[in-house]
Amino acid sequence: MLRARIDRLDQSDRGQAIVDYKTSRVPDTVTVTSGENIQLPFYALTLEHAVTQALFPKLSPTKVLDRVRIDGADGNMVITQVRDRLLALQAAPENTAALPAWGDDQICAYCDIQGLCRKEMWLETNEELFAP
Repeated sequence: MLRARIDRLDQSDRGQAIVDYKTSRVPDTVTVTSGENIQLPFYALTLEHAVTQALFPKLSPTKVLDRVRIDGADGNMVITQVRDRLLALQAAPENTAALPAWGDDQICAYCDIQGLCRKEMWLETNEELFAP
């Protein structure tokens, strides 16, 4: 079961729109539409009805800026890709696959739990991990 806390959910005759307000850094559109930032598509997966639009507006002290918006075919495609990836990740341990780690040195630099990381395990092949 997926759960999420969505900042705002608008309903119209055309469907639902997810709004997640940002007060600091907003991911760029390419990162969202490529599925690297899964927040908006993940929110869409938690809803029962079709999502026609999802957006990250940036809040500043004087205005609201429309920064990232996914909708239409692009929105449906990224939601489907994120769903498929989540299902594959869920099934992988059942098929004795190693659990993935970020593996990105830029992200790892911010990590507070490097001692628990699976990165070394992720870099090995399944044969090495499950050899007798």
